[in-house]
Amino acid sequence: MSDVTDKPNSGLENSEADMQLKPSWKPLLWFGFGLITVIATAELILEFSLEILELIGEVIFYLIEGSEELLIEDKLEDWFDLSPRHAELITAWTVTPLKILLAFVTLKWLWRYSRTRLIPALMRWMKKQLKILSLSWSALWWPWKGVVVSMLIGGLFVLI
Repeated sequence: MSDVTDKPNSGLENSEADMQLKPSWKPLLWFGFGLITVIATAELILEFSLEILELIGEVIFYLIEGSEELLIEDKLEDWFDLSPRHAELITAWTVTPLKILLAFVTLKWLWRYSRTRLIPALMRWMKKQLKILSLSWSALWWPWKGVVVSMLIGGLFVLI
């Protein structure tokens, strides 16, 4: 009776000789396409966020200044036969302090609300997301960690 260990390993040696390192373009192509995707996504997000901020600014301007122009100043001109300059001065001296007071009260309410409810909720959410990120990072295979880090560095170069 012979053991398996007594037999020569001729088949194993042949398979080791056949399995040599074969360089491939696949990792480089994945990195290149990933980097292009990061660059394109960053550009789209930047353009989209700028458009959204511009739209928000226009909406705020029309809500504050447009309502004053259309509703108050035109009515003052019609009712009291004032020039547009005088109507503008009257609204500037009467409505502007009220708008400042309203903004102050609103900001004070938002600060209290965010301090008691919003910030703790955001902190809990961020801790949960960081825990998920650290667990997924620890489970990630080491070559993919290199790809992720290089894509993040490339994304930073794009944003800078």
